[in-house]
Amino acid sequence: MNEYLYTLNQFIHIRRSFFVFLPVLFSLTVYAGPFSGFPPAGLQNSDNSHVLDSLFRSGAGFMQQRELDSAKQCYTKGLSMARNTGDSLYTGRFYNGLGSVLQVRKEYDKALDHYHKGLEYLDKNSYPSDVGKVYVNLGALYAGLEDFDKAEKYLESALDILDEENVLRLHVMGNLSALYLDRGKHDASREMILKAIPLAEKLRQEYVRAVLYTNLSNIYTEKEQWEKAVSAGELALRIKDSLSAGSPVAAYNNLGRAYEMSGRYTRANVYYGKALEQATGEDRALVLQNLKSVAKKQKDFPAALGYAEERDKLKDSLQKLDHRGKVAELTEKYESEQKQARIDFLQAESRLQEKLIDRQRVLAGISLALLLLFIVLVYIGIKQTRTRQALEKSRMRQRFLLTQLNPHFIFNALQTVQNFIYKNETETSAEYLGSFGRLIRAVLESSDKETISLEEEVEMMRNFLHLQQLNYDHSFTFEITTDLAEKDDPCYIPVMLLQPFVENAVIHGVKDVPGGEIRINIKSMEAGDMLQVEISDNGRGMNSEQKQRADVLHRSMGMEIVNKRIREFNRAGEKKIRLEIYPYREHPDFPGTRVVLYLPVLGE
Repeated sequence: MNEYLYTLNQFIHIRRSFFVFLPVLFSLTVYAGPFSGFPPAGLQNSDNSHVLDSLFRSGAGFMQQRELDSAKQCYTKGLSMARNTGDSLYTGRFYNGLGSVLQVRKEYDKALDHYHKGLEYLDKNSYPSDVGKVYVNLGALYAGLEDFDKAEKYLESALDILDEENVLRLHVMGNLSALYLDRGKHDASREMILKAIPLAEKLRQEYVRAVLYTNLSNIYTEKEQWEKAVSAGELALRIKDSLSAGSPVAAYNNLGRAYEMSGRYTRANVYYGKALEQATGEDRALVLQNLKSVAKKQKDFPAALGYAEERDKLKDSLQKLDHRGKVAELTEKYESEQKQARIDFLQAESRLQEKLIDRQRVLAGISLALLLLFIVLVYIGIKQTRTRQALEKSRMRQRFLLTQLNPHFIFNALQTVQNFIYKNETETSAEYLGSFGRLIRAVLESSDKETISLEEEVEMMRNFLHLQQLNYDHSFTFEITTDLAEKDDPCYIPVMLLQPFVENAVIHGVKDVPGGEIRINIKSMEAGDMLQVEISDNGRGMNSEQKQRADVLHRSMGMEIVNKRIREFNRAGEKKIRLEIYPYREHPDFPGTRVVLYLPVLGE
């Protein structure tokens, strides 16, 4: 059996045997001196080196007490100060300290990064002791990760640098010898132990000396040098008995092994028995295996069978431990087969009950989720139904208004034809009826539609204005211009939306006005999804003297229907129609009117 010393973390052994770990607290690798908590406030105004040293010692002291948050606070503050002042020694030391905090927290990647950053600031020739301490911590970290090649490399490097005969060097030698032994390098391990024993005597580290003799006994046992193994093992036991410290199980077992292999079975049984009294868990199973081996060699087969059965029961109990923390109870008590079967039955019943409860919880969760999903779907369905109903009502209202608008327009046109006939203007009436026929056909064809192409709407306005010119004996002129973005698909707008504004410009604007002009300009907005339609005239306008009359005119049947259509369209759709009306120019008698419509470009 081997015994390890360790510096920060316990080494992970490779093969199945006993290891006793003797802790060397982290203070030995980063700290020397008394610990008194955080540095006094007065130090903040003293020399920087005193402040850095105080923070470093305080952090190491907190590490010794495993107060990791406080240690990290000291190291972080110290690192910031050391870097600001350009102190490479303490920068390296604080990186090493932070690495140790991260290593204890098992954040190994970050710990490695901090250790290597610390080495960048620590020169091997100038600060060999500090570099050696970083190597010791790296060795412990890689051992914990079971990368024993790198662990061995860094411990050997630390030993080369730490030439001062102190406790840290002694512990590195002890750990390195145990690592050699565990990896089968018996000669290297023995050589290291024989160098470490005099140093342990010199430093009066008796417990370390007992560990070294225990491992030396194991080496001699592996080499079948039984007398040397017995001598080293008994010496280790005498030291431990005098100290009353540490577990003697490894020493008892190794000594028993040496007596067994040298053929002294009675003495072997004595030491194996002493080891069995204190061994637990896997260690106890190994001692029982050794006792069975001695009994077989003594041809005491009932005893050998008893040890084998006890070992098997122990192995079974260790494998069947559940999550409720019965490890200690089942490894220390050896129940009868009936009681063990009862325990197994209760455990199985408990697991089955837990599975049933988990399944019920899952089913309850799924049922609740389905219920919530059903409620959400019903809510969404109701909301969508109401939305569709509202949209349909809005479309029906728009269609109704449009059906009102078409007869209104036709009535006005027929009234104009009637005036021509009364005046007996046959040719003008024929021309008017021809234009009116084309216009009325376009109006009727679009009467059951919600949208119309911009090209068709412009042509309808052109025909309408030509009719009005005939009606008023060419007393006004008109101009229609377009400035549209190039698109493959035609633009569509709400049907019969512009005509009432054009009609107002004629009847309530330029009629009976000398030199009357109507200008219609249509252009695309920058985004391309809106049109700006401007209808302007130089007629009477909406001046203060005629405001009352203008209000009456703008409340005419056509305009009232158009305003309702705009409201319904804006209520039903995401894209909105915007209407602006203001004077065309500054003129005392004929300020005119400018109507600006912002229309969304629609699909067919």
